[in-house]
Parts: sequence; structure tokens; C-alpha cells
Amino acid sequence: MEKNKNSPLDKKRIERYIEKLEHLKQLLKEIYKWTADINIEDFLKLDLKEKFGIYHAFQIIIEIMTDIIAMMVKDLKIKPKDDYSNIECLEKEGFLSNELTLTLRKVCNGLRNVLVHDYNGLDDSIVFRGIKEYSSSIEEFCEVISQWLKKNS
Repeated sequence: MEKNKNSPLDKKRIERYIEKLEHLKQLLKEIYKWTADINIEDFLKLDLKEKFGIYHAFQIIIEIMTDIIAMMVKDLKIKPKDDYSNIECLEKEGFLSNELTLTLRKVCNGLRNVLVHDYNGLDDSIVFRGIKEYSSSIEEFCEVISQWLKKNS
């Protein structure tokens, strides 16, 4: 599915990708730990500090993903644009499946915007369901990037 459009990446660039991926995976692991034994009713009962900790960790995950996507687009010798366009670019280049592309658009544009901009109208149940629903796609994203790095190192 993937095209090898670029030359191998230099060691420092690969290390930067790996640092970002490791940070993303660590935050995802923490979110799993924090939410493993709770359902939506339990989540809604958490105090604001606990919810905000989960929200912030997830927001950082999304920011890391968009950074990695922009880095990849640049390393493919394509001018990075907005997050939505960069995700579409990686799909067109054959790196992301249509299903993963759709999910990333929902996470990186939709859920991120809810977390960042819906200060007064944040619906905790929607965010909690999104975090639970999209976590496996985030793992898939990590695997896609890891495989790409192996092929380009």
C-alpha cells in the first residue's frame, strides 16, 4: 500500500519520529490505565481534575499525531498544509487506508476541536466514547508509522 517516494531518512529525523511515537504510546497507555475499569457512568462521576487530566492527555496524543503526519508529508517532499489536508495527502500517497483516514479526520479535527474549543459545551459522554472508540485506531496509526520508519531507515 505504501509508496517509497523519498530517500532514507537521516538518523536524527528517525529519532525524532521515535521520540514522538514513544511519548504518544506512553500517554495512550496511561489513558488505558485511567479508563480501563470504568464505564460512562463512572466517568461522568469523576471530578473535574481527573476528567481534565484524561482530556489533556488525549489532546496531546492528537497533537503528536498531527505533528507526525506533517513531518511525514514534509519528508515525502510535499508541502505540509492543514491537518485535514495532510491526512488526505497520506491517504492519496498510499500510507493510510480509507478507514483509518476517516477515523483520523474524526479524531484530529473533530474530537480535538471539541476538546480545545468547546469550553462551555463539552459533553463528557461524547468525549469518553470517542477516547474509547478511537484508541485502537491510534494504535494502528502508530504501527503504520513504525513500519514506514523501518522501510525508510
